[in-house]
Amino acid sequence: MSNRHIVIALIVAPMLALLAWFFAGKLSGEQPLAAQHGQSYPLLAKSNCRRTGGVCDLVNEEFRLKLTRSNDRRGLLLLASHPLQGVLVAVGPDGEAESPIPMRQVNGEGTQWRLDFAATPQSQHAVRVAAVANGARYFAETTALFLH
Repeated sequence: MSNRHIVIALIVAPMLALLAWFFAGKLSGEQPLAAQHGQSYPLLAKSNCRRTGGVCDLVNEEFRLKLTRSNDRRGLLLLASHPLQGVLVAVGPDGEAESPIPMRQVNGEGTQWRLDFAATPQSQHAVRVAAVANGARYFAETTALFLH
């Protein structure tokens, strides 16, 4: 370790390897595409959907839906990053087919929606969401644990 050229090479070589790996991925990696009219895209349920707290984030690249419980705890609010043409929600026991219920639009922009429950869903129930934005369909499934 007395030769300074070897010490410098040991420091610089890993940095060059990381830069090469990063730029090779950028140049030859898969690039995200815009949503196509008539296609369906899954939404990823973030980790806050698996915890109590009243908030659940569903994402697919730049498209985001945020589900929150209402202040009176009897409803479900949805905030969208893009204007939506419609939203359907089905809440029920996991593995059972429930009839979807349309959410009603709160604002004229199509980014805020609300659904009132007759009774608060149980924590083990599944929440299934389907939304339409610019002709593309987005869907997700998560547990109702975040509503408690």
